[in-house]
Amino acid sequence: EYSSDPNLFVTGSRDRSILFRDVRIDRDYVTALCSHRQEVCGLQWSPDEMQLASGGNDNNLLVWDSRFGFGSQTESGITNSLIVSKPLLVLEEHEAAVKAIGWSPHQRGLLVSGGGTADRTLRFWNTLTSSTKSMVSLDTGSQVCSLAWSHTVNEFVSSHGYSQNQIIVWRYPSLTKVATLMGHTSRVLHLSLSPTGENIVTGAGAGDETLRFWSVFPPSSRHVRHGSLGDPSVLSSPICAVPPSGPTLTATPAKHSKSGESNLSQERRPVNPRMSVPSGFSPSLSSRTIR
Repeated sequence: EYSSDPNLFVTGSRDRSILFRDVRIDRDYVTALCSHRQEVCGLQWSPDEMQLASGGNDNNLLVWDSRFGFGSQTESGITNSLIVSKPLLVLEEHEAAVKAIGWSPHQRGLLVSGGGTADRTLRFWNTLTSSTKSMVSLDTGSQVCSLAWSHTVNEFVSSHGYSQNQIIVWRYPSLTKVATLMGHTSRVLHLSLSPTGENIVTGAGAGDETLRFWSVFPPSSRHVRHGSLGDPSVLSSPICAVPPSGPTLTATPAKHSKSGESNLSQERRPVNPRMSVPSGFSPSLSSRTIR
């Protein structure tokens, strides 16, 4: 997890530690955060980088205060490594590993976390207080693998594993489902938001091994969603899918939702899939043109 300073980044691993590293310093790390009792599963900086959230296989979500600093200076100017063992908050309500973590870009101190198969819940926390109780919890029915907030509207997307392997777009604070995206056949372990904030790419594990590109959020010029607020959309077709065998892509337009449902495919035009694949790919599109 990188900070806004390109020289600094933070890592977590099976050794239970979280290490701050500085590429300018000839040292393995400059600060170690040591409080998790098992493997570190997730890390994410708050938008203002004043707090770092970490999730672990010990079912704990920890919040660290960046004012602890990255190191201490000696008289000779050489940075000494620090060991920090006391987080700002220890949040213990999850009943399974915490891999999915997301900070709201719309409300300072609002953090959402998701638990594993034995937990399946989304929990919302206010990290600006000393409270260790979640404000709201929601049972999603599936293992929560990853989270990302929209920067253009007050919504977020979550990816899931056992048993449904779905992707869900949520509206906050009502926590109503905007859309359910189906298509992956195994755990959707990875999710990443595009630089424009409109599209996501999801990746699933063994048995699926595909990358799928979805258009889920409106562009920054549109802050108001139009359309029905009825039952959530269920979409089964991403913008395009990258199979494990190679760069040849199959691209199909997203299906229109049923009458009375919020119509995500009409509101949000899919991007050209040629702009959604890694550099060097030469995608071969199906005969149906995506516009």
